[in-house]
Order: sequence, then structure tokens, then C-alpha cells
Amino acid sequence: MTRTDTDGTTYRWAAWAAAGLIVATAAAAAHAAPLASSTFDTGDEGWVCVSTLMNWWPVTWSATGGNPGGHIYGSDQDAGAFGFGAPPTYLGDKGDAYGQALTFDIRTDVANPVGGWVGLEGDDGVQITCPYDDPGGPNAWYARSVLLSEADDWTYVDTGDPVSHDDMVAILGDLEGLAIAAEFKEGLDETSRLDNVFLMPEPATLALVGLGAMGLAAARRRR
Repeated sequence: MTRTDTDGTTYRWAAWAAAGLIVATAAAAAHAAPLASSTFDTGDEGWVCVSTLMNWWPVTWSATGGNPGGHIYGSDQDAGAFGFGAPPTYLGDKGDAYGQALTFDIRTDVANPVGGWVGLEGDDGVQITCPYDDPGGPNAWYARSVLLSEADDWTYVDTGDPVSHDDMVAILGDLEGLAIAAEFKEGLDETSRLDNVFLMPEPATLALVGLGAMGLAAARRRR
């Protein structure tokens, strides 16, 4: 209902303004430019296969079979856990990535995949990892993400302790390595695929902006 007093118009406009701000925030987020992205439609974009044994080897690029379009893939080649290592566009000063999401599409030929994680390394050698939901089955694409914040399940590789806020900020401020694990079983007979990697704003952050807009409108109504 709308109040029919002398302030009625102010109340209506405040409500509409709040709604407009929320819609505008959501629309801007939908079109926000990522801090880094890879769709692999024209090549491998500098990604490589990496191993926890400090080895690396080239990925294979395919112009088809992605989700959709092109994608990259690789196979396990040593006794360590392997994954996909990010190119320099994802490294360096990525302090603005704090609180944002790294999203990607992953695919494997493993029947019962387990063990997905994302790893980061700072300039002082500090390594941290965060698990992501394993692919749901073989030979299908699955969208996965991790939040670049200590609020997610990030732990130190050497101790297993939760990552502190200060270390998360420091690592993102001078990022030396980013890897998306792609090994989901013991042994060397598996192939995994990667597509649509985006460093994008986290939806929860955008919701907070919307709540802020509503709070601003409410404050104006009380004046």
C-alpha cells in the first residue's frame, strides 16, 4: 500500500529508486569485465600442464569439444598430482581479486572422480589450496568455482591450517602461481579438460551492494 500523506510521493520514489539500484547493480555485474579470462576459442592462451613434483608439459588445444567452442586438455605424466597452470595474465598483482570468484568448467574421463582443488603460490613460496566440488561423472562438463577469500576452505600446503586474512591478501597481491588440479584418481591413465576460466565478481558480494542500496533508500525515507 502507498501512504497518502504529504510525504507519499517521497516514499514511492524512494522505493522505486531502491529497486532501480538493485536492478542496475545486477545488470552491471552480469556485464562486468573479468580480471582475467580464458575461453580457448583460438588457442591454449599460455596454459600448461603442471605437477606437484614441479614438472610441467604442454597442454593440447582443440578448436571443438569445449563448453562450447575450443578447450584445452592434458593427461597425467608423472607420479604427482597434475593440473592446469595459469599464464601470466592471472598472476602478479591480483589484489583486486580478493573476495571474488575463480570459475571454470572441468571435464574428466574418470568414472568416479575425487580430489579437485585450486592452488595458489605467493612470492615468498607460501602455497595454499582450496577444494572444489569434484566433477559429477565422466565425459561431461561441470561448472566449478572457488572464492578467493579466507572465508572459503583455503589451507596451507605445509601445515593444513586455515589460511589467514593477511596471508590471503598478501598472496593475491603478488601471485606467483595458480593451478587448477585435474587429477581425480591414482595412476597415469586419465585425461582432463578445461574451459571457460573466469576471475569474476562473487554473486554474494553483489548481493551486499544491493542491500546497501536498500539501506540508503530506507535512510532517506526516515529524513
